Amino acid sequence: MIYQWLFIIKLVYLVVCFVAGQNISNSTPLDYRYACLDQSSVPTSTAYQTNLNNLFTSLSSDSATSNGFGNRTSGINEDMVYGLYFCRGDVNTSFCHSCVQSLGILLMQHCPNNASAVFWYPICLLRYSNQNFFGNLTIRPRIPMFDATQNFTSAGEFDSDAQVLMNGLIQIGSEAPLMFGTHMFNINGTQKRYGWVQCSRDITSEECRTCLSNMLEDVENCCQEKKVWRVFSPSCVVMYETQPFFLNGNVSAPAPQQDNAATDGNNRRWWFIVIIAVAGIALLAISIYYCYLKRKKDKQSIEEERLNSIFSQEQTDRKENMNTDLPMMPLSTILKCTNNFSDEQKLGEGGFGPVYEGILPDGRQIAVKRLSKTSVQGGEEFKNEIILIAKLQHRNLVRLLAGCLEQNEKLLVYEYMPNSSLDFHLFGMTPKQ
Repeated sequence: MIYQWLFIIKLVYLVVCFVAGQNISNSTPLDYRYACLDQSSVPTSTAYQTNLNNLFTSLSSDSATSNGFGNRTSGINEDMVYGLYFCRGDVNTSFCHSCVQSLGILLMQHCPNNASAVFWYPICLLRYSNQNFFGNLTIRPRIPMFDATQNFTSAGEFDSDAQVLMNGLIQIGSEAPLMFGTHMFNINGTQKRYGWVQCSRDITSEECRTCLSNMLEDVENCCQEKKVWRVFSPSCVVMYETQPFFLNGNVSAPAPQQDNAATDGNNRRWWFIVIIAVAGIALLAISIYYCYLKRKKDKQSIEEERLNSIFSQEQTDRKENMNTDLPMMPLSTILKCTNNFSDEQKLGEGGFGPVYEGILPDGRQIAVKRLSKTSVQGGEEFKNEIILIAKLQHRNLVRLLAGCLEQNEKLLVYEYMPNSSLDFHLFGMTPKQ
């Protein structure tokens, strides 16, 4: 009798506070559901009943200061009992504490001889068992509820309204720190629907999505034409209403502790951001390097075309003016004289390319200037030498004997100076020892 009066007092207090104190208009009826389980395996010892009472006291005390979730144990060995509660993410600590305390009394009344039980209330859930269920996804028993007086005009309305809303909420709620999500959905701009999903915070985000999806499967079987329905399970709850039943703002409760589900979700998001950032930086670096190589290659191509035009024009000029024609020497002869431009025959290197020593078949010593393909300065100097040196003869000038423009090679053949250095005369360089 005392327990009954205590429960009535608590329930009246809870209803008054929830409707008036939190300014929630048109709140849904605060009815409850419960499931008494494992009656055959209930421990009969006095110690188990004592531990069960202590467990409810411990859970009630914890809910007064927690962030809406807690689990506790009481006793040891075969008399140990496990308990858990979670409250809606939009209610404050005071409501959560009152709800958990009231459900503890109800469980003792409705399931006095059961090894495990679960009790659902619109504000909170409370469950206990003589088996450890912490961290385990539990989707049975599933208990649906609906308002038989509020029906859709056709079953298809559920697919276009509730299904879209609840599927979106599953993703939102499973990844939220409190594993809780609410949403208001407009239909044709005039009608409104309100959805709510929540999971127990001892399961992972993936398990939360699995649990909520299973609840929606039951809705398709029991409540597809209903406008108001709820489905309860030990690990998650879904609700769908035509009137607002959740708070507009967030509950002013302490910041939630990091649980496994929230941590998993945060880690996945963090690694996703890191991977995207690294990939973006790598792609940017590759793009910059590619542009650099392409620009360098284009610059070399332009220079080669420029040099080719110089030599092509020079060849044309020589054909048009035979009086100033520079004799052309076959490339094969030059390669043979310089031993294929070997390093042993190299005299030195100027601003536009290397100079090689060689001996012609008639015994004359020569110096071969080989124009670098990418030297801008060399191209200008080569052009000047062809135009000027080929037309001028002086005892102080090194004699230009021939040229070669075969196979993309640009070569000038000079008379070799045995008592001095060709490099010195041409570039002012120190002679090769």
